[in-house]
Amino acid sequence: MKTVCFALLLLAFPASAQNRQPVFCCRCPMRAFGDSGSVNLTPLFQWWTNHPSVGGSQPTRPLTAWQRVVGVKTGDLEYRWVVDARIYTNQTSSTPARIVLQNPPVQEAQLYYSLEKQIAGYGLALTNAQRAYQTDFKAEQHAQARANADARSRSWRARYNAGAYVRQAAQERNAARQAQNQEQQPQQALEAARNALNAIPSSKGRYRVDCFALDTGKTFHGLPLYDVGVMIPHSP
Repeated sequence: MKTVCFALLLLAFPASAQNRQPVFCCRCPMRAFGDSGSVNLTPLFQWWTNHPSVGGSQPTRPLTAWQRVVGVKTGDLEYRWVVDARIYTNQTSSTPARIVLQNPPVQEAQLYYSLEKQIAGYGLALTNAQRAYQTDFKAEQHAQARANADARSRSWRARYNAGAYVRQAAQERNAARQAQNQEQQPQQALEAARNALNAIPSSKGRYRVDCFALDTGKTFHGLPLYDVGVMIPHSP
């Protein structure tokens, strides 16, 4: 199982490209392969992000057996994913293929759908807090208006009741403040969850595979086999 490496998304795009869509594929450069050791994809990530234009002379592409795989999961095969993908050998050239993905980003996909549920929950909590504030605010205004009207009345009973409306207005004002304060927690949680969700590749509300995987040159159940490797968390 792999750990999601959100912090390493910063490696995916240079400072000059902060306003562009992040290059999701360039995250978690260290990949482990059991007894076969590990691979550091940092040179590939640097080449991919620093030489995006076509034409002209470019440095030789490192780690040519590693391809960018972009697509959606369509099934499972013994702890592997079947993916309808586009396979990129460089930033602009790709071919469609149905592949089997070994060591797929399971945890990242699970986190994506978990964040979607959290966002819905935080949104509902925020809406409820906002409605409570509006209800209490209107109740305070109504009570204060009654208090002001009774205070101006010539009726001694109305003037007597004005004090009760003043106390009610104070209670509603306090409730409105509490409701307003309660908006802050779901608002902050909602913003954090949205930021986390935006750091995960997706398309039309579905998790999307977007990572570098090794073209093993083998097949599995008749489909080309690509291996993501085990992503090492917090790798430099």
